[in-house]
Amino acid sequence: MTRVADPATRLNTGDIADRPLSEAQLRWWVAQQLNPGLPHTVAMYLDLTGPLRIEPLREAAAMAAWDLQSPHIRFRIRAGGPRQYLDPEAFDTLRVVDLAGTADPIRTASEQMANDYGTPLDLLRDRLSTAVVYRLEPQRHLLYLRSHHIVLDGVGAAAVLRRTAELYADRIGADPVGPVTREPLSIGDLVADEAAYRDSDSARADAEYWREQLAELPSCTGLSGTTAPAEPTPHRIGGPVPETTARRLAQARARTGAGFTELTIAAFAGYLAAMTGRDDAVVALPLAVRPTAALRHSAGSLSNVVPLRLRGVGEATVSELIDQVRLGLIGALRHQRYRGPDPRPGRRENRVPGSGFGPVVNVLGFGEPLRLGSVTGQAVLLAQGPVEDLLISAYQLGADEHSARVDMLANPALYSRATLAWHHEHFLTYLHDFLGAAPDQVISGLSPRDIVVVPPRRVTAGARTLPELLRRAVDADPDAIAVVDGDRRWTYREWDEWGARWARELLEHGVGPGDSVPVALPRSAESVLALWAIAMTGAAFDPIDPSGPSVAPLSGSQARVGITSSAVRSGLPDGPEWVVLDSPECVARVAGRSGAAVASGERIRRLRPDHPAYVVPLSASRRRSRAVVVTHRGLADLTRHIVDTYAVRADSRVLHAHTSSFDAHLLELLAAFAAGARLIVEPPAVVAGAELRDLLRERGITHLLSTPAILATLQPCELPRLRVVVVGGEVCPPHLARRWRGCVRLFNSYGPSETTVMATQCEVREDDGAVPIGTTLPGVRALVLDERLLPVPPGRLGELYLGGDGVAQGYRGDPAATAAHFVADPQNPGRRCYRTGDLVRIDPAGVAQFLGRRGAR
Repeated sequence: MTRVADPATRLNTGDIADRPLSEAQLRWWVAQQLNPGLPHTVAMYLDLTGPLRIEPLREAAAMAAWDLQSPHIRFRIRAGGPRQYLDPEAFDTLRVVDLAGTADPIRTASEQMANDYGTPLDLLRDRLSTAVVYRLEPQRHLLYLRSHHIVLDGVGAAAVLRRTAELYADRIGADPVGPVTREPLSIGDLVADEAAYRDSDSARADAEYWREQLAELPSCTGLSGTTAPAEPTPHRIGGPVPETTARRLAQARARTGAGFTELTIAAFAGYLAAMTGRDDAVVALPLAVRPTAALRHSAGSLSNVVPLRLRGVGEATVSELIDQVRLGLIGALRHQRYRGPDPRPGRRENRVPGSGFGPVVNVLGFGEPLRLGSVTGQAVLLAQGPVEDLLISAYQLGADEHSARVDMLANPALYSRATLAWHHEHFLTYLHDFLGAAPDQVISGLSPRDIVVVPPRRVTAGARTLPELLRRAVDADPDAIAVVDGDRRWTYREWDEWGARWARELLEHGVGPGDSVPVALPRSAESVLALWAIAMTGAAFDPIDPSGPSVAPLSGSQARVGITSSAVRSGLPDGPEWVVLDSPECVARVAGRSGAAVASGERIRRLRPDHPAYVVPLSASRRRSRAVVVTHRGLADLTRHIVDTYAVRADSRVLHAHTSSFDAHLLELLAAFAAGARLIVEPPAVVAGAELRDLLRERGITHLLSTPAILATLQPCELPRLRVVVVGGEVCPPHLARRWRGCVRLFNSYGPSETTVMATQCEVREDDGAVPIGTTLPGVRALVLDERLLPVPPGRLGELYLGGDGVAQGYRGDPAATAAHFVADPQNPGRRCYRTGDLVRIDPAGVAQFLGRRGAR
């Protein structure tokens, strides 16, 4: 039996003394202080089958912890910052948890391990490393090791397990498990070694290398297409590589001369490029940073994360991509020790961050399988620190391809469990195809091109016009309250009569179908009345926001008459004849007109579904730089959808909160008037926060349409009568959806103004991942195309094109822009679709995720 030194002989004054943190440790220290709610842990276990002797294993684990020192590290604050030292009590002596008598010991062990490695650790108070043996059956055990990343990285944890195995074999008199580990470096040695590197010529050469590599680095977003802070508990899915893929892995290694690492990274780069549609792929590579034999036999937290950029992936061949990965890995390994400057305050040098490079691809090899005497252990990684996007762990034991495994961990703010499972399944399929492809196979040809066309849902409402939709409640219950604005209120009968008189005033001016009527009024009962009256004439409502800078000329508009108030008239351009609705002359003239419903025969021409219904200004200030003209054709399906889906009833109260220059205001009006509900007009001075909360409570609002930014200023617990909330216009953050989802029915909506207000929508039910924009509304078709205008398969990034009855006429007075964005529908000859410029991914169920904009649009 090999003589093993007693732990006390390794504990001397030099070990106990405070030492500074290494550069790697300092970064983990800062990360923990910035995000104390995140577990920055490394965790793994060995699945052991065979006879295991607990006491010799406990002794071996204790000795290994002392030999390598890192499990005994603690921290304390001294002048100048954090310091580290060794504490005999810091490492939790190997505990044994007997689960053999439980109903499901594997599940119980998994839950206990997940609870442990998912709990954030206090760097000043908690034990930062622990080891546990879970006894599942008399001949089956799980050896679990967990540590904070600041004291052990994944390679360091493996070093602890290897040393434990060596000492266990020595204790039980078994054959050695391999070459005896050489003397490891102490924590003081590790700090000194890193300090010497930082002052070396090698560090300066490495810095220059990474400055060149990072120059013009493209966007590093992953498969989600966006970014979000890491959350405490990432989603996880994993499993062994299928048998057929394992055989292909062995054949590919022999055919290409590439290892498991190069093949896995190349395959994922191809998958990433295919799914995102980008020419270049950027992945983050965790590297061990153990270039010397002494470092390789030591524990500690030394690893680094560096970017690997692969250019022109789609057009490269399989052989070319593997070669590019190989060369990139050589360069990264040669310069792996560089981390950038000191992260402490006051240090301003350019640095290479350890995150923000997109998906992390961690390919690990454990050498020969770990053995404890005659027992062989299958390693399973559980945690490797916070996951900001996606982490792919691919690893195998020794040269046995059949032990290969691929796990994926994902940020719940970006990926749902279902999406992660989908990517795991499809990446394994892609890996299988990649490993079997010919060397000259072009990467872009590896994936099948299954067209993603989301057909329109069945249209049942017909092509009814806006005046028909608005007046639906007038005949049903004319005495119900229609509109409330402050202390003023009108029944549906009163409202319709008032609107009919104003409509006849406009008819007198020659207004009718095919015309547009500019309206410059602040949000008020009068602005709603203007839309109602214009709709009754068959003309199009053409809003102008009077609250901004001086209004530009109405370019492209041939309007003969407009509607405004005396307070706004002085800032309006000449051109149309402005009807000032609060002028004494106008009030007297309108009061003398008939309040009977406007008959179709009174209009100057017949109203058809393809006539313009309203106009939406599209510039940033909602002024006149461009305006889209929308017809009546898509309004009936939209109205039926919102009334039915939002369960708007006669006793509902809908807040009118949007200004008329945003087309979302039309949803508010249609929801209320088509259902015979009450429309409550929000005063112009009320926007968000306490004032909006008070209004919602005082008026008993049941249905609110808002932007996420405004909704974020409210608390659902303070609004007990609110039943339905619809958000749109901005990306809905997952944390906001979580706050509101259980208190109201929450809908996330999406739709360009060019497609009749809204095109897709989802009811947010799952507290899971980025909030999707949902499925198409009735009458809407969705087509997802790549940059070559070819349909993309489910799950792949592409540009969204929308078709159906809701597609607008085009941009008023701008035929060039209309031709550029309203294009021929490739699936419906003779029909048009709108090119949104929005990047989406649609899953096989037709649910879309918004991922940003294409180019500068």
